[in-house]
Amino acid sequence: MVKIAWANRPKRGFLFSFSAFLLGSVLLYLVVSASLYSNSLKTTSSSLANFERINAQFDSAYYGMRTIFTAEVAKVTVSGTNVSFEENLSVAGKGNYSSHIAGFKQFLESRSGINLSLDITGAARPRLYLRPQGIVVDHAAGRVNFTPLDSPASAGNVSGYTILIKVNQPLPQLKWVNLSTLPQSDPNAMYLFIGVQGSDGATSDSEYLNKFAYSELRLLDVSNQSVVTIQAVSPAAIAVNYNSDAYLKTTIQLNSSTSVELDASINASLGNDGEKIGKVIPVEN
Repeated sequence: MVKIAWANRPKRGFLFSFSAFLLGSVLLYLVVSASLYSNSLKTTSSSLANFERINAQFDSAYYGMRTIFTAEVAKVTVSGTNVSFEENLSVAGKGNYSSHIAGFKQFLESRSGINLSLDITGAARPRLYLRPQGIVVDHAAGRVNFTPLDSPASAGNVSGYTILIKVNQPLPQLKWVNLSTLPQSDPNAMYLFIGVQGSDGATSDSEYLNKFAYSELRLLDVSNQSVVTIQAVSPAAIAVNYNSDAYLKTTIQLNSSTSVELDASINASLGNDGEKIGKVIPVEN
């Protein structure tokens, strides 16, 4: 009997040791699993927080640049296939815009807390793109240019312009010094409407211009000096030159829909946690 008792004892010890090993392994697995799950939650939470930071910084840059453009340069609206640019022209130029954009860039990049960069190389002076037509709207000193590309998708997409001007002086005289017109039915004809308001009245003119020829209209004051000169330049381009402060609303009429982009880009990133890159769309709906 004693031999039998001693013979069974090692089996019970082995079973007990094996059971303890299994139990310990299960407990260890549960602990490790719980730890991994906890770390996963922390990582997910951190990633979501960083994603929100990226979005917040991008939006701050986006709406800041859009607000500066609208306040300092022009209000842009899109209605169907027509795009309007409404602005106050000043012989002093748009200098405040350039300095405000540069100051805003410096402020954001130095205080954002993430890798935020604003590419304003093209926005040093106010410039917009109409896409996919490839039309550039550029504000130079004393001049606003609407310049399509020489292609059917760009210049061929322009059906006309409406230009409204208001000056704080007696109504200027409208004088064409070059005029190249075509019948309305001609595929190269471009409609142009000019409306001018002065302190003592208003006047207007409309023509179907040859979009591949040169035409020039001058708005002359009482001294026969040009206040505003409007040039139609091939292909389908318009330049508004001004020597006096004035209100200007220019509507470009297209044959297809378009989107308007500021010549600037924003890059907000947090390395491996994500990146957001985009253009500024200065359009009010």
